[in-house]
Amino acid sequence: MAISTRSLEPTCQASGREKIVIEAETLDEAHEAMAAGADIIQFDKVSRPHLEQWCSILRDKWPHIKILAAGGINLSNVQEFAASGVDALVTSSVYFGSPADIGVELKAV
Repeated sequence: MAISTRSLEPTCQASGREKIVIEAETLDEAHEAMAAGADIIQFDKVSRPHLEQWCSILRDKWPHIKILAAGGINLSNVQEFAASGVDALVTSSVYFGSPADIGVELKAV
């Protein structure tokens, strides 16, 4: 991943210090991103056992960290991932589900 502390400084300044989210595939990448100033780590396609372990390790060093899980999350495993210790789940499975007939009615107030 090769993130340096300097690499996130301009982004933080330009954004008015909005939250910086970095996607990581390994614990080492997450450590590197947090050391560079990230606020949120999004793990993609990481197993529940790894998520449980990595959440604990990262929070020991950075208690303020927010951790997201993404990749392969669907109705059959959402509870498993929700129980892994992450703060939120990211999924695109809703875009691949059966269509729903949704109606909206707007009224002036």
